Amino acid sequence: METLNLGNNESLLRGVVPEPDGTFTALAFTAYKNFKTRAGAEKWLARRVR
Repeated sequence: METLNLGNNESLLRGVVPEPDGTFTALAFTAYKNFKTRAGAEKWLARRVR
């Protein structure tokens, strides 16, 4: 997980987060998407963050 501190008590997160139901959420600075596998989430995130 990567955090970008905006300096005004706000921050943005980027990375892959496991959910309680067994899925994974990929968080980019401007978008997010849910996946069944961690590998799928990491591939999607890698394409979004080039």
